[in-house]
Amino acid sequence: MRILAPCAAIALIAAAPAHGEPSAEARSRKAAGDARRAAGDAAGALDAYRDALGADGGYAEAHEAMGEVWFEEKNYSEAAQAFSRAVDIDDGYALAWYNLGFAARHAGDLTRSRDAYARYLRLRPEDPDAHYGLAEALRGLGDRAAAIAAFETFVGLAQVKPDEEKRVARAREIVAQLRAEELAASPVAAPIASAPAAIPAPSPAAAEPPSAAVPAIVAPGTTPIPAATAAPAAIAIPPPTAIPAPTPVPNPTAVAAANPAADPATPQPPAPVPAAGAPAPAESPTPSAPPSGIPIVIAPAPVAMPAANPPPAPRTAAVDPRVSAQAKLRLGDSLAAANDTRLALFAYQDAVNLDPRSAEARMRLAGLYARMERLEQAIDQWAFALALDPSREEARRNIESARATLEARARPPDEAPRIRIYRLTPEAQPEPAPQAPAAPQPRP
Repeated sequence: MRILAPCAAIALIAAAPAHGEPSAEARSRKAAGDARRAAGDAAGALDAYRDALGADGGYAEAHEAMGEVWFEEKNYSEAAQAFSRAVDIDDGYALAWYNLGFAARHAGDLTRSRDAYARYLRLRPEDPDAHYGLAEALRGLGDRAAAIAAFETFVGLAQVKPDEEKRVARAREIVAQLRAEELAASPVAAPIASAPAAIPAPSPAAAEPPSAAVPAIVAPGTTPIPAATAAPAAIAIPPPTAIPAPTPVPNPTAVAAANPAADPATPQPPAPVPAAGAPAPAESPTPSAPPSGIPIVIAPAPVAMPAANPPPAPRTAAVDPRVSAQAKLRLGDSLAAANDTRLALFAYQDAVNLDPRSAEARMRLAGLYARMERLEQAIDQWAFALALDPSREEARRNIESARATLEARARPPDEAPRIRIYRLTPEAQPEPAPQAPAAPQPRP
């Protein structure tokens, strides 16, 4: 049903659907139902509408009229069914679509209500009532973003109508509440830690890449000896009599430390002089000329170890936005005390943007809006603060006071000048001119 005011008065839209003309008998019986409805006979009206539908089942207007009667009787489910049958017959019946959305919302079928309002708005996109009804259905379904958009569309269309001021204020309050609920439900981003993340130590396999295996030089006719697991640092020549398995050779630096004579840079003692007549010492075999058939194990060149990756530079600690918001609030307080409302407004708005969940920041911003006589915006911010912190009774009282002020502004004051018709008072009226007595008329 069309609702033109919050008191839920039912009004009709003069919009005839586009469908085939009903029969004369159906029209006559519907007219009888209309007369009974106007006389307050709801049961008689329903009977007459049923008779009209018995004469012409495709009479969409009769279904719609039945829905109106059911709605007046507060049977919202039956009303929704009647409106639904009307739009099934005529998909372009705008009145029936609107009333279907309204009745379904009262019946608690919010999905059906939402769909009906959306279909109606495709036919009548400039109707603010339908946007309001759609917003309420979406709000009941929990679709905050779509409900906010529908409420804002309603405000844009209805704010130019003086009789819609209360509903516009109510819609703005609901939008502020829905936005506060969205903020309360959204996760808070954690601040960046000031200490740098720990760098994992490289694994042994990654720190020391394996060296490539070096093949051994094998003389003809001999059996190759498997390579040693640890690479030797020098040429190993076993004795000629036996060929043992090759053994690892220690690091050259360690060998030089254990045997200073092996290091040419170390001073050597003089060779002993043999006594006279003593046999000459036997000469040791020269290692530079190994006997034939002895395998030579060549130590691989030392592999340069890659330098460890330098640790990344520590990240700069992030500044907590709430600390910045408090600084903006202090700045706004000092500017407001200096009567610099423009810069104070910027500071309070920055504080709200830095910490949207701060009820105190929204209270300060609302107070400045009220001081600037911007009561609608002040109500929005007080509603935000109340949604974030329900214990703030001051916000509730301020909202009531601001609404009362807005309503008082909308009413013409008692001392408003009225059109006056200035007349002379009886005391100031000129005396009428004396009239001479009438001469007597001669008698016939």
